[in-house]
Amino acid sequence: MTLRDKPKIFTVLLLVFSLSLSACMGPVKVQRIELARIKNPEKEKIAGLTTVKSEDVLFDRPNGTFAAGVVKGTVRNAPYSIPADQVERLWVARREFSPGRTTGLVVGVAAGVIAIAAIVVVANPPKLGCPFVYSWDGSEYVFDGEMYGGSVTRGMERDDTTELGHLRPQGGLYRIALTDEMEETEYTNQTELWVVDHPAGTRVAADESGKLYTLSDSRPPTAARDENGVDLLPLLASKDEKVWAPEPAMAPDGSVRHEIVMTFPRPVGAKETKLLVSGGTAPWGIAMITELFGLYGQGAAMKLASLDNSPSDLKALQAWSTREDVYMLRVWVKEPSGWHVRGVIPGGGASDRVIPLDLSRAVGEQVQIRIQPPGGFWSLNSFAMDYSPEVPVTVQKVAAQTARMSSGTDVAPLLAATDDQYYVAKKGDRAELEFTAPADSAEASRTIFLHSRGYYRPDVPSHGPANTKALREIFRERDGLARFASARYAEWRAAQGVTN
Repeated sequence: MTLRDKPKIFTVLLLVFSLSLSACMGPVKVQRIELARIKNPEKEKIAGLTTVKSEDVLFDRPNGTFAAGVVKGTVRNAPYSIPADQVERLWVARREFSPGRTTGLVVGVAAGVIAIAAIVVVANPPKLGCPFVYSWDGSEYVFDGEMYGGSVTRGMERDDTTELGHLRPQGGLYRIALTDEMEETEYTNQTELWVVDHPAGTRVAADESGKLYTLSDSRPPTAARDENGVDLLPLLASKDEKVWAPEPAMAPDGSVRHEIVMTFPRPVGAKETKLLVSGGTAPWGIAMITELFGLYGQGAAMKLASLDNSPSDLKALQAWSTREDVYMLRVWVKEPSGWHVRGVIPGGGASDRVIPLDLSRAVGEQVQIRIQPPGGFWSLNSFAMDYSPEVPVTVQKVAAQTARMSSGTDVAPLLAATDDQYYVAKKGDRAELEFTAPADSAEASRTIFLHSRGYYRPDVPSHGPANTKALREIFRERDGLARFASARYAEWRAAQGVTN
């Protein structure tokens, strides 16, 4: 199947590429860096290279590898390799500072099993995101994650745990940068590093509450199919550049949801598992938050205030979000009596999260789970189940020594503890934080998390009266927001002149 055979798929992919450069996923750039200047080339996503003869080589996908002094990739569907001593520069895909318009490389996958890479320019990204976190890797700041995604008002203030995979010490210090790159005001209450030393051969990940789990027996699904029987295993079995992120659209029967059923091995007698999910809210879904609150018109500020001051209003909104699977995605487990909800995947920025699942009522040597994500609201990369027992880890919590804004103001006291003092950032603001790096343990592996707490307020359009009809349909009808999002997407396609 070629892109010429599937023009609709190309349109969807182009949209995913474009939107994925912003919102809660961070900007991605392809940089051509001299090989000698790359500290750990084996850890980079390689999109191509320049030889010592000044020849440019573009890989089919940004999954080239560097190992044992050789760079390997795929060019025109054929294997390609070249000794490192013949390479002048590697083209690496990294997330980095990116004010204003961004040129980047992102890979996405929609209906069907195909994946391509494209260089695109985003002219009108969604105007809502979450605070971006950049880690100093020893030579530059690299995008590493986001904080408290989806917490769009004070009533939703929450703790978040973000793994910083690129962070490296330099001069005895860890350095990170926090940036506000969207049309919003960010209120960060606390930041600290959790430096976790754990046994070699294990991995550590957190659940939505910040509880840490050790992982050493992660098993990918053995099968994954959607509602049409399409095999999604190539997309969801491993964490890579291939992402399941379909367009928001209505099926001929009026459905706006998909259904994915995954099968996993289940050890005999296993009554619980740690479901490791890499994914989160898709950019179009994030953009719909602005659209949703914009429907309140001049009453938008009042609605946001109600979520700050009325626990019952906030609880009702969260229950609606879960029931609709828009910003919380229910995980159903197949049991003898049918499908039952046993966990929830949180929305927000794309990240790895552990979702504990109760399997005590499941039977057999396999277990099936089901998710029903509305089109356009979720971007999912990989799933795995881990049955390994927990092992002891050492957690050192390190507060920032300094946290300086570009103006030179030290905001570290505002970030030291959960209280009524906030570091307030507006679009364009940046703060660079320094932490003392604890001594390494020679016998343990190390994973570092940024623990943060806060919320952000989007700059929501607040003109004219509320659109009560649209709001009533969204909150009272099943899949109301997903249908609203599909209509908005159709308008976007029409504006772009897309007809197929």
